[in-house]
Formats: sequence, structure tokens, C-alpha cells
Amino acid sequence: MRPEPVILEGRQVSAGYYGQVVLQEVSFTAGPGEIVGVLGPNGAGKTTLLKAVAGLIRPVGGRILLRGEEIQHLGPAEVARRGLVYIPEGRHLFLDLTVAENLRIGAHVPRARAYLNRSLGVIYRLFPVLGQRQHAQARELSGGQQQILALARGLMARPVVLLLDDPFAGLGRGVADQFCRALRSICAEGTTIIVAGQHVNRILDLANRVYVLNAGRVVVAGPPAELRTGDILARLLF
Repeated sequence: MRPEPVILEGRQVSAGYYGQVVLQEVSFTAGPGEIVGVLGPNGAGKTTLLKAVAGLIRPVGGRILLRGEEIQHLGPAEVARRGLVYIPEGRHLFLDLTVAENLRIGAHVPRARAYLNRSLGVIYRLFPVLGQRQHAQARELSGGQQQILALARGLMARPVVLLLDDPFAGLGRGVADQFCRALRSICAEGTTIIVAGQHVNRILDLANRVYVLNAGRVVVAGPPAELRTGDILARLLF
């Protein structure tokens, strides 16, 4: 039997800030069109893991491979050019610019420029509210609409891998449901998504596989159905 292809892989990745190691020898894999969840309590290392993968912090140990090529030594701009897009918690939109202008900024990498108009059409079909409000300033959108715009701007870069940090924070149930449907649609087209956060049930419902971090280490990993039957999530997260 041929092994499943791997798009993104971490091998014993350690990383931290100002000489303090937060993430300790974490290994993970993500395949094409797969949604991988990362759960853990506050301070477990979820955001540190995403930042290390995105090139925002330099790992102090281990290897990170995107489609088989090491990227742990690259900065965020080069990582983005290779198809990995990071959407941090807090949206980071250009609030004085319109929805359409924010989306166009998302297509700044060379791999995306030639597809700008086609990508806009896809975004407006996936998220009709953005098409309806494309001339509105981002600050005029509701919190849920801004979160959708942040996701859509990331998609404009035509990512191979999309990293989402706590994307459900502040979303009402209806908007969160729409967000999840969009993520599944994106994955169906082949994009790999890694989603980290503390919205346990949302991520378990969404993900194909889940890694649970505690104190910077992977303490358990597996399909959501298996994790639901154990007590480790309850002990760590509830």
C-alpha cells in the first residue's frame, strides 16, 4: 500500500521566545485537502506552533517541511511565496480600506497575481456577503463578517496550506456554521488547513485529525471520534 502524501510535516520542532522554549519536540503531519486540529489549554504552545510553521519565529530545533522541502530557516515572506498562509487571531484587516481592496492585498504574492479576478469571483461565490459589501470599508462590517473577510483575504493568496489561529473567537453560532461550511468547501478543492484554538467541539466536528498540546508537547493525537471517547480532553480543556 502506498503511503498517504504529506503536504506539511513537522519533525521534533522546538521553538519559543527570548531564549525560553515553549514548544518542545512537536511532530505532526498534514495531507492534501485535510483539516488538522490543534487543541490545548492556554499557554500550551498552539500559537507558537503556527508561528514557527509560518516563519514568524525561528525554531531552535527540528525540521519543518512543506511538500518535502525544509522551510524552518525561511522568513514569513518566503514561506508565504511557497504557498503557506497564516491568519492570526484578531483579523488584522486594513479597516479604512474597502472589502475589495483588502481582498486584492491578499493576492500580493506572485503565485496569486495572475489569478486575481478569478479568485475574486470564487470568493464572492463562497461568501456572498463580501460581494454585496465589496465597496464598504472593512470597519463597517460586523465582527463575524470581518472574520470571514480575514479568511477570504488569506484565500486570495491561493494557499497550499492555510493556518488559522483561533478563528471562532467572537463568532455567533450562525456565522461559525457558515465559516465551517466554507472551510470544508476549501478543503474539497485540495487546500490543507490547520486550525488551532480552544473551541473544542467546533474543531472536533471540523477536523480529520487532532493534536492535543499541553506544556509545549503533544500529549495525544488521533481522529476526533477516538479523542471524544477518552477523558484527556476533559482533563485538559474543560
